Amino acid sequence: MSAVITIAIGVVFVFLMFSLVISGANEALVAVTSLRAKVLWTTLQHFADSEDNGRGSRLTLRKFLHLLVSLRRSDPRPKGSPSTAADAGGGQAFLASIRQQTERFESGTRRSRLKNVSPTVVSRAVLELGGDLAGIAHADTAKVEAFLKAVQDRVRGTQLERPVKAAIAEAGTDIEKFRASIEDWFDSRMKALSSLYKMWSRWLLLALALVLAFAVDVNPILTVDLLRKDDALAAATVDQASSFAAAEKLPVTGCPNPETTAPATTIAGASAGTTDPLATCYQSLRDAVARTRTLPPPLAFDHFWRGTERTWQYLIGCLLGAVAISFGAPFWFDVLRRLIAARR
Repeated sequence: MSAVITIAIGVVFVFLMFSLVISGANEALVAVTSLRAKVLWTTLQHFADSEDNGRGSRLTLRKFLHLLVSLRRSDPRPKGSPSTAADAGGGQAFLASIRQQTERFESGTRRSRLKNVSPTVVSRAVLELGGDLAGIAHADTAKVEAFLKAVQDRVRGTQLERPVKAAIAEAGTDIEKFRASIEDWFDSRMKALSSLYKMWSRWLLLALALVLAFAVDVNPILTVDLLRKDDALAAATVDQASSFAAAEKLPVTGCPNPETTAPATTIAGASAGTTDPLATCYQSLRDAVARTRTLPPPLAFDHFWRGTERTWQYLIGCLLGAVAISFGAPFWFDVLRRLIAARR
């Protein structure tokens, strides 16, 4: 049983090391392409579109990949468009208001990298469509009704019409209830978007894992065979795995993590990260690759073709390796610590 656990620890350690590389590459790709910002702003653009635009709101794989490779601006507001609600249609005024409220977080960058918008910002943008709310007494039912009707008229024909009508029906003449209803609607839409984003991010992670596994031969079949035949190699691998697992937490890369920073509903931290994201991600990826070279020979994957397996063994092994490392570093770090605890 001890020999089986030793081999298992060695295999899991290999998966963990290459999961760190894949996580770093994935995070770097997402950060450099501003993918989360593109997804968020494209969704906001959809809210301002007409009901019959035919594009749909679901984040499909085709849309995800298009936004990943797109070089266009992620800010949906076209150049030269009006910046105030009074000068634009309801949908464009809605976008302009959100953009105006979040400009201070952009730090003058050419492309919008803002990944999070608060429900409060959205509800304020919707209320601004009705005009000046400050001069209306909440006890004045007639003026409140007229104000909410003005909001509804401004969003007529856009994707905002239905949630606004539902919020008015629910709130009546209570502005605060109307505001809360709009915020709840936006929050629920962002949670659904976040789930879809995470799902497609996992597929992207798997694609990167396939490329890496076949390029450097991350083959668990070969790894198990090597560890089974070489007790010294197995012991050295377990020693390194034990040292790595002794850390209080998993070393993380310097790029945003797609699993924890998918399009969300808070604006906190939007202005963080004044350093060059490309340089930060590049250094993080180099650190992750360097960790794979701490594996004892011949588990140090430094070349493209090992040339020791049969074709079927290479194909099946690398496919299994790719699926395994796509589970992510946190998963294998947890498994590694459990195995080491069981070995003791």
